[in-house]
Amino acid sequence: QAHEGSSYASQKDHHMSLHRLEHVKSRLGELEKIKQEHLRQKHSGIIRTYSLPEQSHQPHTPQQQQALTPQPQQQQKQRDQQREQQAQL
Repeated sequence: QAHEGSSYASQKDHHMSLHRLEHVKSRLGELEKIKQEHLRQKHSGIIRTYSLPEQSHQPHTPQQQQALTPQPQQQQKQRDQQREQQAQL
């Protein structure tokens, strides 16, 4: 135990403060690395979603896609034609 008037306690506090400071700096560095990695993944994900329509491995071109999935106006025309055919029968 330190005797009265000793600077041991303040030196110990100072040492522990420096130790905590180094630990915090280390942890902040780790968190910054994680943040940068997430930003890279997010950025590459955005690039991937924008580049998907341009890639050649898509199953259908946009024109084929439109032909396969009728638009609402085309669907209405088809319904009208079906009604006309049924009315003629």
